[in-house]
Amino acid sequence: LGTHNFKAGHFTSNGGTPIAVNCDVEHGMLSGSFTVGLKEDGITPMKVRFSQGNLTYTPLTGIWSFHENQWDICEGTPDGNNTSDFTTARYTNTGALPIDLFGWGTSGHKDTRPEASAYQSICMPYETMCEHPNTIPGYNGINYYGYGPDYYSNRGYNLTVDSHSDWGYNAISNGGDVASMWRTLTNAEWDYLINTRNNNNLYAGFDKYLSYKCRLKTIAGTCLGLMILPDNSTDSQTNNYFSMAWASCPEITSIPEGAVFLPVSGRRVSTTVGHIGLDGLYWSSSYFNDFNACNFYFSNSNVISMDNSLRCYGFSVRLVHDLSRAK
Repeated sequence: LGTHNFKAGHFTSNGGTPIAVNCDVEHGMLSGSFTVGLKEDGITPMKVRFSQGNLTYTPLTGIWSFHENQWDICEGTPDGNNTSDFTTARYTNTGALPIDLFGWGTSGHKDTRPEASAYQSICMPYETMCEHPNTIPGYNGINYYGYGPDYYSNRGYNLTVDSHSDWGYNAISNGGDVASMWRTLTNAEWDYLINTRNNNNLYAGFDKYLSYKCRLKTIAGTCLGLMILPDNSTDSQTNNYFSMAWASCPEITSIPEGAVFLPVSGRRVSTTVGHIGLDGLYWSSSYFNDFNACNFYFSNSNVISMDNSLRCYGFSVRLVHDLSRAK
C-alpha cells in the first residue's frame, strides 16, 4: 500500500496519491484534544479525546468495539453515489455481524439506583422499534418510549449522569476494554464543539473554522462527512461549507493530525437503512421529551448541532474520553 505516515494522518499509495488513514491511536483514542464546554467555575475547559471510529456492537458475541477507521460504516458506502434505502438483517439478538446504528438508550445498561423506576426495562443495541413492548399510546406501535429511560423513570433526576442513555458504560474491546472509560457527548457539548469554538480567538482565531464539511479521499474511496479539528489547530479553514452541497465541499486527501472525521452514515428505521451518503446523524446523551432525544445532524445543505429525533431511530454513536480521567 505504499509508505505509511501515521503521524501526519495519511499515507502515499503506490500510485502517488495521498489517501487518508487514521491518526495516532492510543487505547482507541485519537491524539487531538477538544474543548466541549467549561466546568462549573466558568473558566476551566472540559477537554476530551475522541474514539478512533464510530461505535459497533456484535449481537452474537456481545462485544462492543470501535470501527478501525474514522470513515468506516457497517453497511453501504458514504460516498453519495448510492443513497437508496435498503433492508438489513443484522439487527437480531443472534446476529453474527456488527451493527452501528442504534436507537437512543439501547446500551443494554439498567439504572440500578433506588430512585430509578421499577418499570424501567433494559434496551439492547440490536432492538428495532417493532420489538420493544412499551408502545406510546396513540402511536399504534410505530414508536416506543422504552428506548432510554422510560416514561416512568425519566422525571426528577439527571438522565445524562446515571441512566442507560450512555453507551460509554460498556467496556469497548479495542478502546481499553474497561467499563465506563468512555461517554457520549451531551447536546450542549456537541453545540460547543461545533459552533462555540468556531470564530473564537481562544481556539482558532476570528474568521477561522475548526469544523467543516468535506469529501475525504480514503482507501475505500471518497467519503463525505464532517471534519472537526482539535483546539488551536493550524489547519483551520476560512469557510465551514455548512450550507453548501456536498459536491461543492473541498476534497481532502489527509486527516489533519488529531482531527475527528464523522462520515455520513445515514439512519435506520426498524430494519430499513437509508440516507447513507446524504446525512450524518449522531446521538447525544441528552433527553428531550417522552418521545424524542437530542442528536447532532449534518446533511447536503446544513449542519444542526442541537436537533432532536424519535428515540426509536437508529443513529451513529461516537464516544469520547474525558482528559481529566485516567486512561
